[in-house]
Order: sequence, then C-alpha cells, then structure tokens
Amino acid sequence: MEKSVWVINDNRTELIELQRIINESGSMRAVCIRNHENLQKVIDKNKANQDERPAAVVIDYETGKREKFDYSGFLESMYKYAGTPVIYLIKNKDDEDECYDIGATQVLFYPLNNTDARRIERISWQYEKTRSYESILIKQSCELNAAKEIRELNRKLEEKNELLHSLFGRYFSTEVQKSILENPIGVHIGGEKRDVTIMMADLRGFTSISENMPADIITDIVNHFLEKMTDIIFEYHGTVIEFLGDGILAVFGAPVNTGSQDEDVIAAAISMQNAMTEVNEFNLQKKYPRIEMGIGIHRGEAFVGNIGSDRLMRYNVIGGSVNLCSRIESCSVGGQVLVSADTVKNIWKELELINVTHIDVKGISDKVKVCNVMGIHGRYEKTLDRIAENECLPLRREVSIKLYIINNKTVNRDCIHGLVKAMSNKFMLLEIREDVDMELYSDVELVRHKKKGYGKIMWREGRQILLCLTSGNILKKELVNMYRGRKADIVYDEGKIIKISCGDDVLLELYDMSESYKVVCKSRSKKIRAIEFMDFLFGEYGIENGNAAEAMGRYPKVILNIHINETGAGSAETYFAWRMEEYFNQTDIVDSVEEKIDLTGFDVYGKRNVPWAYVKTLDIAPAGSRIIVKSLENPTGIDIIASEDDYLMVGCKGEVYNIKKEKFVRSYSETEEELDIFDRMMEYIPAVEIEGREDSVPIDEIAHICYPKPMSNIYAVKLSRRTKVFGNNNREEYFLGYPGDYLAVRYDDPTDAYIIRKGIFEDTYEMI
Repeated sequence: MEKSVWVINDNRTELIELQRIINESGSMRAVCIRNHENLQKVIDKNKANQDERPAAVVIDYETGKREKFDYSGFLESMYKYAGTPVIYLIKNKDDEDECYDIGATQVLFYPLNNTDARRIERISWQYEKTRSYESILIKQSCELNAAKEIRELNRKLEEKNELLHSLFGRYFSTEVQKSILENPIGVHIGGEKRDVTIMMADLRGFTSISENMPADIITDIVNHFLEKMTDIIFEYHGTVIEFLGDGILAVFGAPVNTGSQDEDVIAAAISMQNAMTEVNEFNLQKKYPRIEMGIGIHRGEAFVGNIGSDRLMRYNVIGGSVNLCSRIESCSVGGQVLVSADTVKNIWKELELINVTHIDVKGISDKVKVCNVMGIHGRYEKTLDRIAENECLPLRREVSIKLYIINNKTVNRDCIHGLVKAMSNKFMLLEIREDVDMELYSDVELVRHKKKGYGKIMWREGRQILLCLTSGNILKKELVNMYRGRKADIVYDEGKIIKISCGDDVLLELYDMSESYKVVCKSRSKKIRAIEFMDFLFGEYGIENGNAAEAMGRYPKVILNIHINETGAGSAETYFAWRMEEYFNQTDIVDSVEEKIDLTGFDVYGKRNVPWAYVKTLDIAPAGSRIIVKSLENPTGIDIIASEDDYLMVGCKGEVYNIKKEKFVRSYSETEEELDIFDRMMEYIPAVEIEGREDSVPIDEIAHICYPKPMSNIYAVKLSRRTKVFGNNNREEYFLGYPGDYLAVRYDDPTDAYIIRKGIFEDTYEMI
C-alpha cells in the first residue's frame, strides 16, 4: 500500500526530480508542495478524512530557510500532524546541526538516490508502527477514563438528560435517544418483558485468523467492522446491546417500538451483509485478511431494561429468545441471513426465502423452523448482493471425496462417498453415491488424501448437495488449483536458492538472509509486471523496488511466520507458491481486442464539464523520438513515439494516457489556456523522459487545457475483483484495477477499454 510523502521545495526542477526518486520505490507516493499556499490546500483537502496524514514530510533546507523554518513548526502545532517525521535535504554539511536544532528527524544530502528513498520509507514505516501502538494505548486509556466518567455520572443522577445521553448514546441511534428524552419512562433499574426481535452477528473463523496477528491489526479490523455494522443497525432503528468480541448483539422493538421491527431487522441484516464488500475493500487496501459474517435473527418475548446497581447500570436483553437467536446464528455461514419462522410469519409475502427447513437446536426438544432470507420487498426493496467469486465453476474432471456427518461436535465415522463437480473459493457442489439422510445446515467433515476440511450443507436435491466451506484451506487450495490459475513448481538449485515458477510467465528466487528472505521476481510475460507482482506478494510488510521485468524485496521472517501459521503452509517456499497461485486465482484479465466485452450490467456515463490537459507529442520532442511518461496510472512509464498523430491527456489528479489526434478532435474542445499544475492540486506531477536526454521535461510547461465534448461517453461498471485490462491503445502495458475501481469501455469503440480509479471516476464522470 502506497504511503503519502509530502515534499516541500520551491524549485520546480528539484521538486520533480525528488518526486521521481521517491515514487520509484514503488511503495511511496510523493505529494509535491511549492509554498505555504499549496501546503494549506493539501491540509484543507485532508480535513474530510481524519485518518489521512503524511507518512513523512521532506523539506528542502533552502526553501525552509526562506520561510524562516516555519513549515516544521506549522505542522507540529497541528495535533493531527504532530509527530510526523520531518526530513531535511541539504547541500552543505555545515547546515546539518541547524536542521536538527529546528526539529529534523533525519537529515539527507543532495542529490537524493534510491538508498535515501528506502531510508525515508523505513522512517515512515517505523512511524506507522509507533502510531499503531499509540492507538492501542490511547484506547486503553480511554476505557479507563470512561469508567471514571460513569462513576461521575451516577453521582449526578438528578441530571436526567445528561445521564440518558451518556448511558444510551453508544447503543441507540439519535432518533431513539430523542424519543426517550421526549418520554423518559423506565430510566431506572429494572425493565419489562416485551416482544422484541433479536439479531446476533458474528465474524466467521476470526479467532483462528487472528491467533498470530499483531494486536494493532486485530484492533483495526474489528473496530472498522463494528463501526460499519453499528451505523447500519442505528439506521434501521435498532439498539446495540453489546459487542461480543468480534460479534454484535442487537435488539429491534425496544426501547422504542417502531411498529415495523421485523422489516427493520431484516433490511438491516441484508444491508450489513452487503456492506461487508466495503469492509473487505478496506482490509484489501491495508493487506488485511478477508472476513465474513453470519447473522441469526429471532422474534420472541424477552426481558428488556436497565440491569445493575445504583453505581453501574447497563441496558440489556435476557431470556430464552436470546439463547435461541444465538443457536440460530451459530448455524449460519458467512454471507447468510438465517431467520426463525416466528420472525417472518407476519411479513413472509414481502420476503425472498430459500431453504425453509427445521433444525435441531441444542437445549430445545422440538426442532426450530428457519429460513434463509435473500431479500425484502415493500418499502425497503433490498436483496443480498451476488458475489461473482462465490459462483461455482465446473471442474475439469470430477474429484472423489469422503464426507462424515458431525452431530453435536462428534464426527460420525460412517463414510459417505462423493464426487465434487463444481467449486468456488467458498462453495462446493457434489454428488453423493448413496441415499443418506443429511439435513440442511448439518456440519460435515471432508477428507481427501488424509487432508481435512469442513463445510455446512446449504442445499440438497436428491443426491446433489451444495456445501459452504467453513474451514480447511489446504483442501480448498488443492481443489481450486485444478480448475483455475496456475500451478506453482518449487525447485532447489545447488546453491540452496529456492526457485518457484508459474509456467513460463514468472519466476521467484528466495534467498535465506537469517532474519528475512530476499525475494527476486523475474517476469517473462507482458501480462505480469514484476514490481506489481511483488506488491501482491508482500503487501505492507516488505520493502520492494524494481520495474516491469525484475523486482527485489526483503520479507521479514517474523511477519512471514505469522502468515505461514495462519495458512498452514508449513514453510516459506510453500507459502510463496500458494501466494503465486492466488495471484492468478484472484486476478481477471480483460482483453477488449481479442474478445468482445459483454456490456450487460454496464451503465452509460458522460464526462462532467471539468478541465483536462493535453500535450502534443511534437511539442515535447521531434518526430520519431522515443518518449517515456511516468504517470499516476503507470509509474513504470508510457512508452510512445512522438508524431503528429499522438497526443497525451492529463487528468485532474495527474493520471496520463496517450490518445490519437482523430480521437482527441472527436472527444475534446481545445483552448490556449495554459495548465497550472500546482493551482489544480494534482496528486502526481507527470514527468516526460526523452530518449538520449538526461533531464526530464515537466509536462505542465507544455500542456494546455481542453474540455470534453458532450458526446464523449463511456460504458462503465464497478469492479468486484482485481482486474488487468488490455485495450487497443495499450497492447504492451495493462491497466490494473481493484475492487471499487471502474472498467470503462468507449461508447463508440468497444475495443478501447481501460481502468479508471474510483476517486477519479467519481470526480470526472456522471451517469446519463
């Protein structure tokens, strides 16, 4: 994940060169700032995101001196930026002591090189780690302070409204709090029996996932998940009773009865499951593991009210209905909303239901009727999102497998033989060879070649069974590799170097360096950029650099061992081989020239009337000259030949792509207005390198403004998977998109496909 590094220098040439050096590290993105006015614009832009801050600030000594060294003091005075590493760049060693006197974290010398860039990255990495540990300490301190506040509030019980806000604010939405304040009956120890609808939501398998995970990462994952889910519960008039580790207990219909508690709870549950896509986008960006949530819902009578003493009260819900809801939730799988029949009996006409069945529940003699809710109509009109990666794909050949039914955590050793016919990362479709009594939502143990996995029966028709795979990654990986992606081969050479290859496309070399592994990646295909492949393997824990053909990084063993234990890989080479296979499993390739794109599901968008910049390549270099443009979308460079027919387009954030003159004339209106990059606050200043020249050309010095014509439309769809795109204008270099980004296809040319980043798309396009 890229770190943002603010670079302050009022010399344009030096600033662009610093940007180039820093961005070439592959894991840092330089934000260029020339003066105080630019700095204030960057700060104002970040106000909307409380977590957005630079990983480091690099200040040119001469620039700082001209401003009386006010930059570092200015940032230090603002709480949000306090503690950010400040690195001064000097040309004269005599200035070093002065830099440290005014608060420099590190002093580096001009000219900056790749080693210095890696030093900046290490400083920022240590800063991020320190911030994470500080966050944990702050949280613990806040919890202690919260306990003191509760004791103080209990001493002031006569101030009713203040007590209500403090006691209920964490559990009730603003709307519910307002209702309580207007009719504050029952704000005392005690409560009443009421007919309520109870929801329990819990992360699936998170305990085992987090076993060897650092505490700050666990905190970040769970807090983000709970915050998203709580907001949705409040939106649908629910009350959060408590957080149960990585789970939530909530009640609908108390303390305020909305008259629609069953519809509210089901709409909330569907919205929560759909919001897990956004939760996992957050995890993906931070290189955290993917998580899933199961939800159980039941309506029944329960005691609801304030329980405790005069010194400490808690709003709670107690009764057999809560226990039954917990049992139903334990039968659910990730992505599912499992609801008792008592909850839906009055609204079943508004619902989409599947798998209505009876299940055995521990502690209850009679079976409980439950159903799997897929959607709700009426005023809410909500359905569970379809996740493409959950769709089963046929295996190239059927795979034999053994099944054993699990009852009350005891495995029945009567073997059931089956054939796996299709599979996804989460589901398995198989056919059993015998007629056996197997109830829906029963747990089963799966065995193949002495390897074990576990699943839950989600659907059955005759001998056809659909299983949701609940654990057993080794079995899933073995089966997935039979129908998707590539097989990684591990080879040891005479020098003990471990080599791992996926066909002829990519090769990894592992060197054991005592405390870390040195990893070298060599790409043999235009469909894989080595530096991008390394970023997928390493995430935020490795330091990598390189280019499209070859890249190198070091993976700390302390982090690698966590991932080895987490996945059950057993060794570094097995883990890296699995990750290489996952790269192909998790990445789609779209080639709009070789295969026509199915536009079903795409919407039509037009460009907003926002300014773009354009550059004629002949204004950069003579005809026939080779030009390389380092851009936001392609930091390794767009490689083109200058000609009268070739233009460059520059977007509002610094993204660049090449375009033919005919297409430009058709899509844009020219002006003679010159581009001021710093005034437009581009995140990246594109630089142009010309073959045979050592210096680079700042693109803003030769760019002019243009505006999109009304009919420059595109088809676009939001991505749900990592996707590479080859179009007719990029046959040698692919665009890379992530979930949330957009796959775009020109309205008048279906062979012209490309990726548009989420933020850029939302700023630039609107649906028509």
